[in-house]
Amino acid sequence: MLLPVDLTVWRGSRPGAPDFAGIKAFFKSVVSLEGLAEDQKEMAELTPVPVISIPISFKEIYFTGLRPKGLIDTILREIAAAPKPCLVHCEHGQDRTGLIIACYRVKVYNWTRADAWAEAKKLGYRGWPLNAGLNKTWEIFGGMDD
Repeated sequence: MLLPVDLTVWRGSRPGAPDFAGIKAFFKSVVSLEGLAEDQKEMAELTPVPVISIPISFKEIYFTGLRPKGLIDTILREIAAAPKPCLVHCEHGQDRTGLIIACYRVKVYNWTRADAWAEAKKLGYRGWPLNAGLNKTWEIFGGMDD
């Protein structure tokens, strides 16, 4: 399922074969937070739409998290610079995408952290222990204002 974040950025899960024609017809770019193998498949299927590959690794998801002044800033800069409209996705469109879009809401639209986090959870972010690295990232980013 694809959902608009604003007039130029959308979020969703990994597109599959039934989605490719619609994505090519509507989006001018895709930002993928998955791994290189999946991104390469997407690049082949979505040409001429550029797929910007910025993988968030399993190690970052489950253990270390992302540095707010590192990968998060890089991803937010890439989203800002990507041709619009732009689709941002990970495998399920919930955890990695939820975290990044929450950060986007805070940085770009000055949402409160509480509102951004509430939206992430409403749209499927799972704050389970396996997401320890992503949860840590949000804490470092500014706190889990539950």
